[in-house]
Amino acid sequence: MKKLFIVISFITLLCSKSNSQTMPCPPNIDFETGTLNHWEFYIGACCPITTPFITMPISGRHDLTSGTAVDPYGGFPIVAPSGGLYSFKLGNKTVGAEAERARYYIQVPPAPGRYIFVYRYAVVFEDPKHNVSEQPRFEVNAYDSATGSPIPCAQYSYVAASKIPGFSQGTGGQSIFYKPWAMATLDLTTAAGRTVAVDFASGDCSLGGHFGYGYVDMNCGLFQVYATQCNGAPTITLTGPTGYARYKWMDITLTTTLDTHRVAVLPTPITPTTYALIITPYTGYGCPDTLYTTYVSATTSVQVSPDTTICAGGRTTLNAIATTNDNPITYLWSPAKYLSCFNCASPVARPPKPMSYKVVATSLAGCADSATINVSIDSSLSYLAQIKANRDTVCPYEQVKVKNTFLGKSITTTYPWLTDGATVLVKARDSMTMYWKTPGLKRVMVDITNYDCFVTDTVWVYVKPPIPIIAPKDIYICPRDTANLTVSSSSTIPLVYMWYPNYFMTCTKCQYPKSYTPSNQQYFVTYINEGLCPDTQYVMVHLDTVDAQVTLPADTICCNQEVIIKNNITQSSKHVQYLWSLGGGIILKNDSLGTITAKWSEPGMKRISVKIEGSNCDGTDTVNMYVMPPYTADFKIPDKACQNQPVTITPVKQYAYYHWQIDEQEIHDSTYKELNLVWTKLGMKKVFLMVTNKFLCDSQSHADSIPVYETPNTYLQSSIAKICEGDYVELTTTDNPNYTYTWKPEGAFNKISGSNAALTITQTGTISVTATNQFDCSNTASIYVNTALCCKVMMPDAFTPNGDGRNDLYHPVGIDKQKVEIFMIVNRWGQVVFESNDINASWDGKYNGN
Repeated sequence: MKKLFIVISFITLLCSKSNSQTMPCPPNIDFETGTLNHWEFYIGACCPITTPFITMPISGRHDLTSGTAVDPYGGFPIVAPSGGLYSFKLGNKTVGAEAERARYYIQVPPAPGRYIFVYRYAVVFEDPKHNVSEQPRFEVNAYDSATGSPIPCAQYSYVAASKIPGFSQGTGGQSIFYKPWAMATLDLTTAAGRTVAVDFASGDCSLGGHFGYGYVDMNCGLFQVYATQCNGAPTITLTGPTGYARYKWMDITLTTTLDTHRVAVLPTPITPTTYALIITPYTGYGCPDTLYTTYVSATTSVQVSPDTTICAGGRTTLNAIATTNDNPITYLWSPAKYLSCFNCASPVARPPKPMSYKVVATSLAGCADSATINVSIDSSLSYLAQIKANRDTVCPYEQVKVKNTFLGKSITTTYPWLTDGATVLVKARDSMTMYWKTPGLKRVMVDITNYDCFVTDTVWVYVKPPIPIIAPKDIYICPRDTANLTVSSSSTIPLVYMWYPNYFMTCTKCQYPKSYTPSNQQYFVTYINEGLCPDTQYVMVHLDTVDAQVTLPADTICCNQEVIIKNNITQSSKHVQYLWSLGGGIILKNDSLGTITAKWSEPGMKRISVKIEGSNCDGTDTVNMYVMPPYTADFKIPDKACQNQPVTITPVKQYAYYHWQIDEQEIHDSTYKELNLVWTKLGMKKVFLMVTNKFLCDSQSHADSIPVYETPNTYLQSSIAKICEGDYVELTTTDNPNYTYTWKPEGAFNKISGSNAALTITQTGTISVTATNQFDCSNTASIYVNTALCCKVMMPDAFTPNGDGRNDLYHPVGIDKQKVEIFMIVNRWGQVVFESNDINASWDGKYNGN
């Protein structure tokens, strides 16, 4: 089965889905008296982009309209056709210079794409033929809610007039005109990522004697181009939105027009094809827009598992697998009785009687296929599970074995066991050995499936709780001291305690033993009363040694540098206190575990010591550290710079690292070196330097600034394009009253007058001019003259080919270092009488021997 579907490549940005009920709030608005200054109502959102709201001043009449009524003047429905159940009316037929406004806030998504706001409107005006500014009107205005800036091509004003395109004369008087429901768009693509406010407003004439009002509706999908075709027909039908002056269907390249009607019937394409629709509104009522839609041929087929037989009370899984090029697929099973789900691909069926289940698989575009599975019942396959436990009461960690004892029909599948969190030691097909760590009533259950038959059985095992032992977790002693190990319980009967291991203990079967361990030692205690579930606890004996060893990050640090100082020996006891003495330093952070963060603001040698006080023992340590005095960076800089010309900045003293911050410069080299800088922009430039010495101490910064002045824009232009020896050449350069000029070579010029000079070329060489402005910035331009490359072709203006040996031949004279490309003589009629490329060739005055 095939079906055509359309992929819309634009986004209808905002919508109210007017076919879902609109809920006004607050509900106690008095429209007659206008006692509230605004009205807000939420519109049931049908798009995931936003949940918009509208705010309207109560300066006139406005209401939600519904039902099948028509406008009394225009005869059009008060609810937009093909819309929903509601429209919004701004204004009324009452005069009095009233005006109304509804505001809609839109948060435009930041992602790239086309964002089109679509609305429908209808208006009714009286035309009193006032000035345009005094006429009744209906206006639409979109702008950035944060800045107030208008959105391009999103401000429209419909003013009462008798000859507006699309308007007709209404009933009730010759001066009443109306426009029935029409569609319009606002392109908000340029406002991506911002919140846009859209105002709809209507108003009577400003003189108070004539009315005007309008209707507004917004609806998801109003702007969609759509087509339907699912039977493999040779054509497809594409339908555009209503209410526009002109339509043009084109191919994706916008080069070929396919149709100019709102509804286009086109040949069905073989491959996925994208079409463009250019819609043009009536003049003055919107901007042209282009919509894109893609045609794809979709197919759907579904395969199901074969018919099956189950036992009475059994279950089976119905499997359906659909294939399509139009995902996603939806599944629907019927009847839905006795199914775990009716809209999934693989429901579990538990029918008490034979059933026939049908599944319909449908693609996104609506292409569907169906199949059926028959489920039969066979009571002869039923059997029972009979499981037993070897013990019904145990202690934690005691083993229990559970076995299925049914000896009936042969079982062909393994058992899925439910053990309530037990730790399984041995697992067989028909038995399990396990234990539980926690007390309580435990359930063991087995589900047995043989073919399509299912049966279950359950046993219960009670895990008795032990009597809890109360023991200290940690005991701290000093070396050569003795720890008292004391335990207790809430038991009403005496308990017989057992301690292990028996290292360095005064007794192992008593309630209050003592330990004289020479190192950290963990002991375990339990009781061994018969019939009771034992509890086991541990006691950790810590040797409370205290020692100090101060560790510094370096023996030399900087003034005000934050450093981390710590005692490098981990204490065995947690119950210690650290007392620090820093020789004038300040503790910034103290973690109470032997590590501090400190700094010194005064230079010099500092004595740092720590005293560690434990429960029984103390420890101390002292170290010295030198704090370097502060220092300042410095550099030399010229008093000025010229645009696009290098300037040298020199550090005064050598340090390990240099950190430059210079306006309009990127300095990544931190070594000691002169900086050769060039600025391309004029103005005062800031230079900032901070240096770091070999101990990584940062200096105080040094800053200066340098002005960058304009460099003359100098050029050199010659009066002759190709200069040869002996030529008289006039030269010009940039003329500026603030410039002084220097011409070179000195003494070679016939005359010099500021930006102009002239000379006779006598030899090969360079001619230059240097212009210097009032800031002492200069620039030089030059030309190079190579007289050896010049070539002047000299031709005689007469010759006498009479054979007397004087001027009998005609040829160029003075050719020296050049090559003759062609030497041609033609007569007055264009006939070639002589032609050669030989430098020594000459014409003897004859043509064809005459």
